[in-house]
Amino acid sequence: MMAQPDLEALSRWSRLNELDRKFIAALPGGRVLSVEGRHSASVFPIGTTGLTYEVGVAD
Repeated sequence: MMAQPDLEALSRWSRLNELDRKFIAALPGGRVLSVEGRHSASVFPIGTTGLTYEVGVAD
């Protein structure tokens, strides 16, 4: 799980659009699951319902 400072340290925060940044910042705890592959990376915010929402970071 990563918070905004962790994403900033990996240069992923700046790749998110403004709406996605606001959404993540508004999450309880502001933490997301980050998944990185060879050619792409995604963050999966976990909402209050326990569901994840895919937010692409790179292709």
